[in-house]
Amino acid sequence: MHKFFLIVLMFFALNINAQELSVLTYNIKYDNPSDTINGWENKKEFLISQLNYNQPDIFGTQEGLYNQLNDIKNGMDNYSFFGVGRDDGNIKGEFTAIFYNTKKLKLLKENTFWPSETTVIPSKGRDA
Repeated sequence: MHKFFLIVLMFFALNINAQELSVLTYNIKYDNPSDTINGWENKKEFLISQLNYNQPDIFGTQEGLYNQLNDIKNGMDNYSFFGVGRDDGNIKGEFTAIFYNTKKLKLLKENTFWPSETTVIPSKGRDA
């Protein structure tokens, strides 16, 4: 119990002069060509307009394919993203990308690991 309070106290001590940071997450649903009314082409403008309205400092996406992430990036000024596709560790497959406002934040380092025995190769463990 004492460790818990010490950790909480350290958190508050380190954040006394912290600035406000807005964070958002969005499941954009991957671009499935057989989708009709819920397809990416029908919803991307609204989604991008919502992101532009909220202007989060950081936002995460789930289920995004590379083309969708580029659509979002191209529809928003001063944002970039990092992440990798789950199929090849590059651009194939769904991403859990993280976007950030490049006017407010600087990316110092990024890394992706896989919850498996081979953490640097796209894979999943037995319990995933």
